[in-house]
Amino acid sequence: MKKLLVMVLALLATGCTNSAAIKTCNAEFIKENIESSKVTVVDVRDNSEFISGHIPGAINIPVNDIKSIADYVVDENDIIIVYCRSGVRSRKAALTLVNLGYKNVYDFGGIDNWEYDLEMGDSDVSDD
Repeated sequence: MKKLLVMVLALLATGCTNSAAIKTCNAEFIKENIESSKVTVVDVRDNSEFISGHIPGAINIPVNDIKSIADYVVDENDIIIVYCRSGVRSRKAALTLVNLGYKNVYDFGGIDNWEYDLEMGDSDVSDD
C-alpha cells in the first residue's frame, strides 16, 4: 500500500505529462538548423511582442493558439522549436505539442537566450 501511495504522489508531482519528450536547445542549434525544411521555429508570444523583435525565420503562433500548428507542421517527426519572452509560455506550448503527438519538440526558453540579431515586423500568422 505504501508503494502505491508513493507512485501516485510521484505521478501527481510530475503532472502526469509526457514532459520527458521535450528537449532543450541553444541559439547555435537554431541558427544551424533554421533553414532546414524539417525545422519550424515558433514564437509563442502575442503578435505585438513578435513584431517588436523575433528570431529570423520564426513564425508567430501565440501560446493559446498553438494547436493550430498542424496548419504549418504536418509531419509529427519534424523539429519544432518554441520560445517566448521568459520560458513560461514556451514550456506550456511544448507540453501541448508533445501531447498532440509531435515527437521532436524543443523548448528554447526565452528570447533573451538568442545571441544574434533579431528580425522586426509581422508574420503570416497573427493572434486575431
